[in-house]
Amino acid sequence: LPPLIINAIRVAVQLKQAADAGDSPYSTAPKKVFQYCHQTCTELKKHGHSELALRLFLLCAQGAATAGFEPVVYEFFSQAFTIYEEEISDSRQQFATLSQSIATLRALPVGGLEADNYDTLAKKCTMLANKLMKKQDSCKGLYLCSHLFWSEEGGMRDEKKIMECLKKSLKVADTCISQDPKYVQLFVDVLNEYIYFHEHGVTEAEKFLPALLQLIDEYSAQDGVEARTKAFLANTKDYMKAQGPPLADLLT
Repeated sequence: LPPLIINAIRVAVQLKQAADAGDSPYSTAPKKVFQYCHQTCTELKKHGHSELALRLFLLCAQGAATAGFEPVVYEFFSQAFTIYEEEISDSRQQFATLSQSIATLRALPVGGLEADNYDTLAKKCTMLANKLMKKQDSCKGLYLCSHLFWSEEGGMRDEKKIMECLKKSLKVADTCISQDPKYVQLFVDVLNEYIYFHEHGVTEAEKFLPALLQLIDEYSAQDGVEARTKAFLANTKDYMKAQGPPLADLLT
C-alpha cells in the first residue's frame, strides 16, 4: 500500500498543477485522490498498522501542501497526531514519529498552511515533545521544535517561542545530567542550536551563550563524560573560533 499511496499523491499533485494551468478538465480529481489516500490510511490504522498510517498521513500532508489544498493539509496532520496520541506507546516510536512530524511541518512550502493553523500544529509538536517519556528524547524534541518558529524563507519568525523551546530543552537536559554525566552531549547539542539561531539573527540567543559555555565546561570536566562528547565540544569551539567575533570572543 505505501507505494500505491506515494504514486497517488504524485498523480494528485500533477492533476492539480494541470488544472491550475488550464490543461485538465478534471479539476475535482486531485481532491478525490486525496480522499482515497485518507480512506486508505484510515483503514491501515483500523487493521493495526498505526505507525505506518501515521507516517503516510504526514506524507499526504506534504503532498497536499505542494498541491495547494490547505484544509486537507491540516486534516492530514490532525489525523497523524490523533494516531500518535491514541496508538503510539513505545518510546522509540514516539520520538521517531514526532521527529518526522516536526520535519514534515518544517518542510512545508510557504503558504502550505494558514498562519493560525501552522501555529496550532507547531504548538502541538512542542507540547508532545515536552511530554515524551524519555527525558533525553524530550530534550531533543524541544530543540527540534525551536526550528518550527523560524523560517529562512521569511515566513514564521518568532524569537520568543524559539527561546522558550531552547530554555525548556536546557531544563530537561539538566535533569538528565543529574542522572548520568554522559548527557553532557545534550548541552552541546543545545549549544549548537543557540549558535545556529545567533548566526541567523535571533538576538536573544547570544545573551545565553557565555553562561551556557561555562556550564558545559564544568560538566564536561566530570568523570564519565564520553570521549565523543568531548570531541563534539572541541569541534564546536573550533567552529566558533573560525567565525571570528563575536562568537570567537565568547571563548576568551
